[in-house]
Amino acid sequence: MKLPEWEPMAMYDAFISYSHAKDKPIAAALQSAVQSLGKPWYKRRALRIFRDDTSLSATPHLWPTIEAALAESRFLILLASTEAARSIWVGKEVTYWLEHRNIDTLLIAVTDGELAWTAGAADFTWSDATPLPVVLKGRFPHEPKWVDLRAYRAGASKRDRKFTELGADFAAAVHGVPKEDLLSEEVRQQRRALALAWSVVVVLLVLGGVALFQRQAALDAEQVAVEQRLVAEQQRDRAEHILTAATNTGNALVSDLAVKFREVKGIPLPVVGGILDRGKGLLDDLLSFNEAAPPVQLIRARTWTELGFTLAQQENPEGGKLVAEAYEIASKLVSENPNLEGVDFAKARAAEVLAQLRERTDPKPAYDLYREAVEFYAKCYREHPNELPCLVQEFMTFGRLGNVLFDNKQFNDAIGLYQQSLELAQSYVRQLPAGPDVGFYLGGRYNHLGRVFVAINDRANAMRQFHLAQEAMEPWAADSRASSTFLLELSSTYNNIGNVLAVTASSDSDKQREAVAYMLRASGILESLAASDPTNSFYWSNLARDYSNLEYFNGRFGNHSAQELYARKRQEALGRSQVDGSGAIPRHQ
Repeated sequence: MKLPEWEPMAMYDAFISYSHAKDKPIAAALQSAVQSLGKPWYKRRALRIFRDDTSLSATPHLWPTIEAALAESRFLILLASTEAARSIWVGKEVTYWLEHRNIDTLLIAVTDGELAWTAGAADFTWSDATPLPVVLKGRFPHEPKWVDLRAYRAGASKRDRKFTELGADFAAAVHGVPKEDLLSEEVRQQRRALALAWSVVVVLLVLGGVALFQRQAALDAEQVAVEQRLVAEQQRDRAEHILTAATNTGNALVSDLAVKFREVKGIPLPVVGGILDRGKGLLDDLLSFNEAAPPVQLIRARTWTELGFTLAQQENPEGGKLVAEAYEIASKLVSENPNLEGVDFAKARAAEVLAQLRERTDPKPAYDLYREAVEFYAKCYREHPNELPCLVQEFMTFGRLGNVLFDNKQFNDAIGLYQQSLELAQSYVRQLPAGPDVGFYLGGRYNHLGRVFVAINDRANAMRQFHLAQEAMEPWAADSRASSTFLLELSSTYNNIGNVLAVTASSDSDKQREAVAYMLRASGILESLAASDPTNSFYWSNLARDYSNLEYFNGRFGNHSAQELYARKRQEALGRSQVDGSGAIPRHQ
């Protein structure tokens, strides 16, 4: 399949204009708040914000770059201060905006000075303390809304609720939704699961202890082999076999720990870092026995990929370095040892993970890395058709390619990639026995396609995909092998169908009842999961979201008694989600 090319688009939802002299801390804090408010669980950020972090007064040749960023932004957030009022660069940015955009898309945050509106003059009161560039004098047809951030000029904590509410003024304007709705969504998103029970940590520590024991056994065996080399060739071979087994065990252990910690939210970072550092030290010692051997380098590449990915998700800067190192090692191995077993998968996986990390800041190179990963996963499966992990990761990466293009609003290209992901998943599940896993993989692909059809207002095709997801998953809903992740995907499917029905219901009472019925089925699944694990805050926060939908649509359809019922249930579920528990966000496939 020829993959579509990346197409440039208006990349930024907002541009922050500010004086670099004193407003860098508050600019960074505001950018973080606005980008993250209302972020869906499946996205890394809700909005893309441009904030230049260089001194333009020292590098005037950067103006064309700034001008291009302004041209690709929908809103301008002006950090108004006495320094900004005197800055020629802030003045240039505001002047450009007034020449190319409606003034209603200019949002003001005051970080210093005094700002007051004079009703009779239909303008701000202008003095030496006015924090606005003079180019704005007389430009407002009516008093604009502005936010006072002077108390936070030195910066703000993500945990400061007042600052979050102030940031929501800007995020709501850029999203085009009421501030109350945005904050409600933020509460729902933030109350997802905390951590797996501490018993999981104990289990993993035990596993780490076992691996350390195996390490010592391997080292002892190697020493014996050295001392008796001339006595017994058989003993040497045995020691090498033990070392190899221990190395492979250590590799599997560290990789498994890294993957498991990806599912854990809330375990203290020192605990996570300590366990993973211990595992990394173990593997470093084992690998040092034959550092340059290609199979050893392959182990390092695959393990560093998983370990680095987990550390990066824990906001540990070493994580990105490990993944980049793994990618370099795997690339070199592909070039020098192309026939080494497992090298294509290692290269593909390293490229895929590196793409996920870089996608956070720049989707274009991430897209190119995803394309490279798809190429090597396909080669891996083509040459080793029994290696099903190659096929699984191939269709998952096609889905990631589709997500990047979806975010870039290349909807038609995204549909093509989602369709390719579905076709590969169909090929994969044909090799599995019928069961919940088959339904889960297919249901997830159909839901992806349905969501992109919703985005382009093709509700008929969206509904068709959501019903296909329902048909794939529903027969296994009561199966004892159905995991909580499967049930959550099925619940999401019911909500997708219910939301499309609700949007198209209008005055059709039958369609209204059907929409509410699907939403009730979705909430019923979550109620069952919450009842089976009452301390799992992830279930309760999602249940609160479902009750919120039921509250809204029952009110819209005139069912006011039901509306009040679900308002009470929503509050109760939100309260349960705030109780410290051990709920962990299931790993999304």
